[in-house]
Amino acid sequence: MTATQTQGNENKQLTERLIASLPARPKEYFVRDSTIRGFYVRVKASGHRSYGVNARSGGNGKFIQRVIGDVERFSLKEAREKGIDWLRLISEGKDPKIHSEKKTSPVDLLEQYLALNQLSPITVAHYRYLFTTYLSSLGSKPSDEITPDEIVSWYQNGSQQHATATDRTFVTLKTVMHFGHTLGLLKQNPAGIAGQVIQRPKTARKDTHLREIFRNLKPFMNAFIATPLRPVMRDWLVLVLTTGLRKVESMTLKWDQVDFSDKSITIPINKANRLLVIPMIPLTYSMLQSRQKDDGKHPVYVFNSTNSDGCIRDGRKAIHRICAQAEITDYSTHDLRRLFASVCEQLDYSIA
Repeated sequence: MTATQTQGNENKQLTERLIASLPARPKEYFVRDSTIRGFYVRVKASGHRSYGVNARSGGNGKFIQRVIGDVERFSLKEAREKGIDWLRLISEGKDPKIHSEKKTSPVDLLEQYLALNQLSPITVAHYRYLFTTYLSSLGSKPSDEITPDEIVSWYQNGSQQHATATDRTFVTLKTVMHFGHTLGLLKQNPAGIAGQVIQRPKTARKDTHLREIFRNLKPFMNAFIATPLRPVMRDWLVLVLTTGLRKVESMTLKWDQVDFSDKSITIPINKANRLLVIPMIPLTYSMLQSRQKDDGKHPVYVFNSTNSDGCIRDGRKAIHRICAQAEITDYSTHDLRRLFASVCEQLDYSIA
């Protein structure tokens, strides 16, 4: 069937192959199923695809649009079956989010939350893993039947064996239940109420760790200057210390992301799915210019690996050597995000 396009809409017979091939465009668009009227796939500018339905309440009332879920979570057959059920409810003047025969569970809320928010694939997979692994006792239960006391009990039991994972799962649960409450699917956010009772140890541990990082900053910088390192690892560390870029963002940096005329670095899509433009300080600019003029530079990557035709993958050995020289506990790559050039300046310290 020939697609008809009207204000970002297309009408086609949806198939698994067609859905998988739908490309991202500058603006989101809808591909509406020619087989089931009101059933569609929405494609966001990020490329994220989700199933949904749209129809008039009672057949002639206001339009009701509801998201079924991520195309990677539901097969086309499953989404169509749910879509048919939801379209029937809408035709009866009922909101499927409220009157669906299957009550909404935390897992369902999570999928609706993921479908409406542009998160990175890694973050999406992480949230699903947390719910599947650590929320099994509550994940499939109707959300409006879960009490704050149940959440407190689940948290306390889970923290005895998996403290960090349970805490992260709780934070995600609180977010998606707040999302459900905002949409009117829940009368209250039981996780938010439970949060007033739960004593979370994570913040205290994080504060202690941060104090230790900054206390050891000066010996770390002394050791950074004194420790023999491969030039590519030393330059990568300079970039991270002066920009706070994440591990993947910094290690996979490409030359086309470096603008010497504007003295800036562009990260097209960061962890939060946002465009990030970072100005260079003189040290960063000098380091990148030196690498750019090197005859042995990689044609694509700024920090190329000597073991493969690609970028570097791991900086732990270099960081360990520096920390051993400084006689301090090893920093992680993520810790380096907290060590910016501005902090060095406050300590009246130069790494030039």
